[in-house]
Amino acid sequence: MILVHSPSQELTFLTGGYGVDRKIIAYNFFVIVGPANDPAHISGMTNVSLALQTLYAAAQASPSTVQWVTRNDGSGTATAESNLWKGAGFTYATLLTQTSWFHSTGQGMGASLQVANNGIGGGPSCYILSDTGTYLAYSKQGNIPQLTSEIQGQQALLNVYSAIIDDTRNANLTATNFNTALTFVNYLVSDEGQQLIANFGTSTYGQQLFTPFVPLASGTAPNATLLSWIQGYAYINSTNQINANGNECPAAFQYNAGTLYSATYDT
Repeated sequence: MILVHSPSQELTFLTGGYGVDRKIIAYNFFVIVGPANDPAHISGMTNVSLALQTLYAAAQASPSTVQWVTRNDGSGTATAESNLWKGAGFTYATLLTQTSWFHSTGQGMGASLQVANNGIGGGPSCYILSDTGTYLAYSKQGNIPQLTSEIQGQQALLNVYSAIIDDTRNANLTATNFNTALTFVNYLVSDEGQQLIANFGTSTYGQQLFTPFVPLASGTAPNATLLSWIQGYAYINSTNQINANGNECPAAFQYNAGTLYSATYDT
């Protein structure tokens, strides 16, 4: 099975015959971090597209002082970043050619954060998109002292985590243990599993790293606006489109799910 946070890639996984029984388990937000002196002057902006446009203009004017680090590694975070740049009116592939200020690491989140902190070739610290958990962990450990949070908590930075079980009917997936995977996914969305997710990291970082999804969806922790954001970002409809009118997993991709989808909040 997989735990993943990239709805568009999850949809490809399902429609490609690799996964079944997708279940949303938690959410948080990506965060744009950068140098404390914020040379692009984007700190606190609430429109992420405008912030990226502002940063781009500042980089064109002074590429030696405004720089960006991108993972470019095919991860969920890299996919989210590419979509954010697209939403701001830029083509990610074109940005990759602007090597005077746009730097690709091809590495994971922690390593890329350290590259952004240290700068390129002795240059200034760079801006970067990070998931909240890795940023907080590396910041707490003192590994990225030059970086600070610039933009956080905005709809465009929503980050939704799902579990998907390998489709045991796919002959190429020879190591699938469907029953155990289903048991684990049921645990993740149980009261105990959701509480474990809610508590994870709070004693170390002083805040939640992940917010459990089930209380939001079931109405025990209601927030209609936030729920609508998640539905629009991560729900899938019956014609295999990311769409708020869908649900966590269309019926075509539900397989021997037992009671996994019996909760009243799941349509």
